[in-house]
Amino acid sequence: KKALHGLPMNSIDEAIYLEIIARGDMPRKSYVIHEALSEFPSGIDIIKRLVKYGLVEEFPDADDRRSKRLRLTPAGEAMMFDIRERLG
Repeated sequence: KKALHGLPMNSIDEAIYLEIIARGDMPRKSYVIHEALSEFPSGIDIIKRLVKYGLVEEFPDADDRRSKRLRLTPAGEAMMFDIRERLG
């Protein structure tokens, strides 16, 4: 938690979600939630916060209109770089 002090994040979970999204190739929301070992409602709340912060954007899945995919924004990529440096 000390490493994330001063960042717009509420919890380490948000940093974990950013890392999962960064490592994935525009992963689906459900994949990110599953990988983070979160319950679905909690995972959706975390993703909504990351979108609100401007760190993540969601877009429709070309193969499945019911699904949404995620990717980091340029601000999200910069935040991920900062988090990695702090945790290193």
